[in-house]
Amino acid sequence: MTDKYINMRERAAGVFYVFLLFLVGMAASGYLILRYNDAAGVLNQKKNTLTQQNRLSDFRWMQAKYLLRCDSLAGQIERFNPSIKASYEENDINLMIGDLASVYQQNRWDLRYRSFYQLACLYEMWMKDKKLAWSKTENINNFKVNIEACEIGLQKKQDALKTAIAK
Repeated sequence: MTDKYINMRERAAGVFYVFLLFLVGMAASGYLILRYNDAAGVLNQKKNTLTQQNRLSDFRWMQAKYLLRCDSLAGQIERFNPSIKASYEENDINLMIGDLASVYQQNRWDLRYRSFYQLACLYEMWMKDKKLAWSKTENINNFKVNIEACEIGLQKKQDALKTAIAK
């Protein structure tokens, strides 16, 4: 019934207002959906996950690469004999220990690489302990030789003193 009393201009204005209201509603809802949508966060999470996986694979590759070096370093320290004055061998061991510690220095931001530094510290302490034990053993042997020499000299003095008293 009201259609009879609405002219064409009013009808066009009403359609225009409804269309305008529809566009504003769509724009607002589109903005809210895009603004608070987690799809962008999911994309960033995927990038972060891929980065973490790449870092993990790099770490595993580095572990495999240095596994043989660690084994050979342990063997060299085991065979190291401080009584042999071979400074090149000690320098080679120290260089390998430094190389192992530098892996952590280059990748300090990733705590997984701290194991390389701890392993380098372990090998360095092992090397120092081996040299210290050798020097203490040498000192003990030298003291034993000195004590034997003193005991022999004391025995000679006592024998000389007994023969002097007996005369």
